[in-house]
Amino acid sequence: MNSQEDVNQYRPSVISISFDALEHNIRTIKELVKPALLAIPIKANAYGHGILPLARKLSDLDVDMFCVATVEEALLLRENGITTSIFLLSEPPRDAIEPCYQADVTFTVYTTGTIDMLASVATSNKPAHVHLKVDTGMNRVGMEPQDTLDFIQRIIGHKTLFFEGLYTHFATAEDAEHPLCDIQLERFEHVLEVVESAGLTPPLIHAANSGAALRLATTRFSMVRVGLSTYGVYPHPSYAELIDLRLVLSLTTKISFVKNAYVGETISYGARYEVKKDTRIATLPLGYGDGVPRNLGLLGGSVIVQGSRCPVVGAVTMDQMMIDVGDLPVSVGDKVTLLGTDGDITISPVEWADLLGTISYEILCALGERLDRSYD
Repeated sequence: MNSQEDVNQYRPSVISISFDALEHNIRTIKELVKPALLAIPIKANAYGHGILPLARKLSDLDVDMFCVATVEEALLLRENGITTSIFLLSEPPRDAIEPCYQADVTFTVYTTGTIDMLASVATSNKPAHVHLKVDTGMNRVGMEPQDTLDFIQRIIGHKTLFFEGLYTHFATAEDAEHPLCDIQLERFEHVLEVVESAGLTPPLIHAANSGAALRLATTRFSMVRVGLSTYGVYPHPSYAELIDLRLVLSLTTKISFVKNAYVGETISYGARYEVKKDTRIATLPLGYGDGVPRNLGLLGGSVIVQGSRCPVVGAVTMDQMMIDVGDLPVSVGDKVTLLGTDGDITISPVEWADLLGTISYEILCALGERLDRSYD
C-alpha cells in the first residue's frame, strides 16, 4: 500500500514502514506503562512515517489519544475519518478555535484570553475539552505553577469548558544525569498537591515523554505521551536494557551508476573528499532534497550494500550521493540500505544523529515527501 498514488513510481528510493514492528512497540510500551493511558504524538508527519497511515494503524491498536502540533494536522485527521481523541499540544491561533472545536479537538490552554475565547465558542451541550499546561522548567509555553489554581478556577467557571487534564513537559528526561528532570517533577508534584487539596484534580494528569515514561515510573501518572519510542528509536542507548523496541522505518534505494575512481581524484561539490586508493564509486539517486544530511559522508556516515558497510564519500548533493563500494561486485539496480537492517548490520537514525551532532527526531522529521512510503 502506498501513501502517494504513483507519484514516485519511477524512483527506487523508498521508506518502508513495518506495521509488525509498530504493533510490537505499542504492545510492549503498553505493558510497561500500565495502567497509564497511552497518547501517541503523530505530529510532523508522524515523525516522518506518514501521519494518515500511522493514525489508521494506531487507531486499530487502541491507543487512547493522538498528539498533534498544528491545527492543520488535527483537521487533516478528522477530515480523513480518524475518531480517536486528538490533543493539540499548544494553544491554537484565535481564528482556528472555532474549526478545532467543531472537529472535537482537545485543547491545550495556558492564557486567559484563549480560555475565555474558547468558552465563548463552545456550548454547554458540547463543552470543549481542555488541558492546562504548566511550565515547570522547559520555558517554552505554559503558565506559571503558582497561578495554577487561578487558571483552573477560571476554566471551571465557564460551563462550556470541561477541565479534562493538567500537564507539563520535561526538557531533559533522556539524560539520567541531568538534575532538571527531578526538579521539574518536584515542581509538578507540588502543583498536583495544591490542586488535590482544593478538590480540583482532573481526570488526566500527564508529564512523561518517551524518555521519562520508559525510565521513571513516578512520571507516568494517568497518561504518558510516547512518541520516539513508538517508532522504535531509543531516547538513549541505555534504554535498550529497559525495553525491547523494533525500528519501524527503513530507507532503501538502488544503485544508479558505477564508475572507477583513481588516487588523487575528488568526489562531489567542493572537492572535499579525495580518493586515497583506486576504487569503485557508486551513485545513489537521493540526496539532501530527500532528507539525507549533506555532511553525512564528510562526518563518517555509511550505508549497507550486500551485507557490508560502504562509506558515503563527498558531500551529499540535492538529488544524488556517492558511496565507495571498493571491490564489492555491485551493479546498477543493486539494493542499498541507508536506514534499517540488512544482514547483521543496522543503521538507525540515532547513528546519523550522533555523527551530525543532532537528535534522531530531526533525522526522522527531515525525510521528505519526495520519498515514497510503503506500509506492510
